[in-house]
Amino acid sequence: MTLTDKLYKILIQGGSWKTILSGLWVTIRISALALLAPSGREEY
Repeated sequence: MTLTDKLYKILIQGGSWKTILSGLWVTIRISALALLAPSGREEY
């Protein structure tokens, strides 16, 4: 049994992939906001 198989069992069958996905989605949204919002700290 490889590491990938173990991860598959833990994540997919355990249902934690939903948690990871929602965490990823939050991270992506925060990153997008940080990039798009004028922060006033840009150096030209």
